[in-house]
Amino acid sequence: MTAATRSAIPFGAMLTLGILWLVWGTSWPAMRIVFLEIPVWQFRTVTCGVAGVILLAMGIAQDRRHWHPARTTWPRLVAAAFFNMTCWHILVGFGLQIVGAGHAAIVCYTLPIWTALLASVFLKERLSPRILVALVLGVAGVSVLLSVNMSLLENAPLGFIFLLTAAITWAAGTLIVKHYDWGIGMFALAGWQLLIGLVPIAIIATMSEPFMLHRVSTEAAVAGLVRAICRDGRWLRAVVRYSQRHVGDCRLHRIPDDSRDRRGQQRRASG
Repeated sequence: MTAATRSAIPFGAMLTLGILWLVWGTSWPAMRIVFLEIPVWQFRTVTCGVAGVILLAMGIAQDRRHWHPARTTWPRLVAAAFFNMTCWHILVGFGLQIVGAGHAAIVCYTLPIWTALLASVFLKERLSPRILVALVLGVAGVSVLLSVNMSLLENAPLGFIFLLTAAITWAAGTLIVKHYDWGIGMFALAGWQLLIGLVPIAIIATMSEPFMLHRVSTEAAVAGLVRAICRDGRWLRAVVRYSQRHVGDCRLHRIPDDSRDRRGQQRRASG
């Protein structure tokens, strides 16, 4: 990285992405524990609802005049909520019930690859030689990481399909957020998306799952809530404030070790 490139990246961007790096990298094993404890739809309803209210309140406190979206933005806001929140939370939830946290993180954070490809198709952005080289290297890197234990992919193909679809839908939602001027703060935008996105989740949870939230551990509840607030609030803020190239850099975080995840589960089962 050249001195010019370093100076072009604001300190706030690096701080925001650093916080995301820590939250995402450490929360994947915790989230797998959550989804092994209670049903996906029910837990996502609670975390999305609470996190949405908190983020919206933060948005109102930040700017009392620009927290409510204009009427003309509602169709694309609903679309962004569907891809960024509904699809992501549910697909990742089901995927983590099948696949270990480490492999799940690798698959989900192929986001920059799908963002670049979708932008070239729908936004007509040119894939420069540099971007093409980056895409090839990214795919190669993901392939190497996943090849460490290919038996997991062979034994749980449905889990990887869930996670790969989650990455693609997240990329689509990211492009929607980045492409438009929303006229409201990023905390408010994240809050609205969470509250809109939880509507279909809550309906399905009510119709298909018995109530089991009273069984969730305190650690799992805190992990889910903190991750939802930090991921959605800071991610959308980073997407809008900084270029997709800089935001995509944070995908190169520490991948949690699935073997440690499994050993922790065995200790809890035997304890």
